[in-house]
Amino acid sequence: MRLVHVTSFSLLILIGFQTKVWAEEKPFACAMKIQPGEPENIPCRADSGNKALNAKAVAFARRLNGAFGIQAKVCFLDDDPPNAWSRNDQSILLGRNLIRKEFEEHGNIALFGILAHEWAHQWQYLNKPGTVMGGTLAELQADCVAGYHLGQFGQVTENEVTAFTKSLFQKGDYAFNSPTHHGTPDTRIRVMLWGFKKGQEKRIRAQTIFQGCLEQARTLSENEKRDSSPVKALKK
Repeated sequence: MRLVHVTSFSLLILIGFQTKVWAEEKPFACAMKIQPGEPENIPCRADSGNKALNAKAVAFARRLNGAFGIQAKVCFLDDDPPNAWSRNDQSILLGRNLIRKEFEEHGNIALFGILAHEWAHQWQYLNKPGTVMGGTLAELQADCVAGYHLGQFGQVTENEVTAFTKSLFQKGDYAFNSPTHHGTPDTRIRVMLWGFKKGQEKRIRAQTIFQGCLEQARTLSENEKRDSSPVKALKK
């Protein structure tokens, strides 16, 4: 969903403080730059409808801000279909339907994984070395970085990460099944698990994992294209 900001704000973390109003333009993956348009106002609030989720979101936002060295902020809005968005004004918008369902089914791993993916987009917006913005590679890189932070998170197994990613990639209008936009579910799971293992090793800093994730995303994306080519399909 591409969103237009219709009110100004300066708080670092919106959760637990106040309600803000945002505007809907049209669906557009889970990362977008702010664009002018004719807005239809929709509320983005501090409350997800789940107190435990609210508290964890505040804690995880602080942790990710520290890891990335930025000051992104979070709020919740109504989403139909389920979705989440990262904007280039250092704001993360979590759809209540998506986040509450994933949190109820998978707990902390779901909330932290989704937030880490969106925080990766924030780093991409800054055009840091080793990052890419837009298209399949950007989404795969964000998946990989999310996996890395899940590995750093501790007390999370590979099976739990796989179950969470399979559940998430089957939902919403992220275009998960379109290689043009995000890569196939199988490729996204593979790249996230690669990042997860690197996070468990604890040998790479959070701000330098992007280059490795980008290289891995390129390799998997190229393999995906080759495996789905018409010539290879005819040989099967």
